[in-house]
Order: sequence, then structure tokens, then C-alpha cells
Amino acid sequence: MKEEAALALCWEEQTDTSSSQLARNAAALALKHNETTASCQDLAQKCQEPSARLLRMACGVTCGCSEPHSSPWYKVEAQGCSSACLASASSTASVIPCQDMDKANQTWQDLWDEYMPALTDFLTLSGNETTALLQTVQDMKSQGCAFLLQQQFEPATGAKWCEGHPELFRPLSYLCPLSCGGCR
Repeated sequence: MKEEAALALCWEEQTDTSSSQLARNAAALALKHNETTASCQDLAQKCQEPSARLLRMACGVTCGCSEPHSSPWYKVEAQGCSSACLASASSTASVIPCQDMDKANQTWQDLWDEYMPALTDFLTLSGNETTALLQTVQDMKSQGCAFLLQQQFEPATGAKWCEGHPELFRPLSYLCPLSCGGCR
């Protein structure tokens, strides 16, 4: 899927309707969505599913690939986001105010609710690891971006939070530019 995601376009924005419809229908079929798909919005609730790689490729804007403040899980080429959509997110991030997302922001709270499902689909975790990761979730939710100064690495993969993981998540520097050492 990474090869397909390296496309130089953000499909949802830059393709004709017949190509877009074909891609959406294929994504709907892959996700066992039984209804006729008229738009990416029809499938938006499935964007965060681990198996939605094709959907993220076909509907990158709706799925948040081009939005720097969307949940970082699966917002990488390996999970279906096209390089063009990801470049759009990076470009947008460079012109928005340089401030960390507030820990009370619903997006921040939701992304930590999505963390364990994303991680457990990606890795097999032991009971002890799960307990430690649940503590990370609570610390991230209660302390916000500031917790990145205490815990710089994602505990299960060893990836730096602020740099992301090429197979799983976009850098948290999009959400926490100050805590990650500056703006993009």
C-alpha cells in the first residue's frame, strides 16, 4: 500500500468523479460497507479502522490525511495516506499559529482513546505492556503535550512521539510544536 500512497495527488481533491467513485466503491467493498457509496462522507466513520488503507488513499481529505490537527494514527503512507495529502498537512501546519493543542481539546482526548486500538492492531502486547500503555494514555490526556517532555518515546514501538512512526502514526509535532522543540 505504501507504493500506492506515494501518488503525487490527493485523490479526493484532484481526480475526476469516475476515478474517485471507483476508488470509493473499492474501499467500501474492502470494508464490507453494504450501502451504495455516493461520497467519502458516507464512509468517514470508517477512516480510523486499521483495515481502511484504501479508504484513506481514496478519501484522504475526509480521513484527515491532509489536516495537521487530525488524529495522527494511520496518517502515514504505509497506512494509505497519499504523499500529496501528507504534504498538504505539512504545508498547512507551517502557516497555522505555533501553539500546542490544549489537553481539553476534544481532538486531543479522542486521539488518546484511539491509541490502544491502533497499537494493539499493529503489535501484540503483553498484559504488563498494556497496563503501562494505559498509564501513558492517562498521562497524555491529563498533562497534554507537556507530557512529551517527560516521555519522548512511544513505549511500545520506541519511536519518538515528535517524529512519528513510518508504519503507524504521523509526528505529534503537528499537534505539539512547542513541546516538540519548535514550529515546522
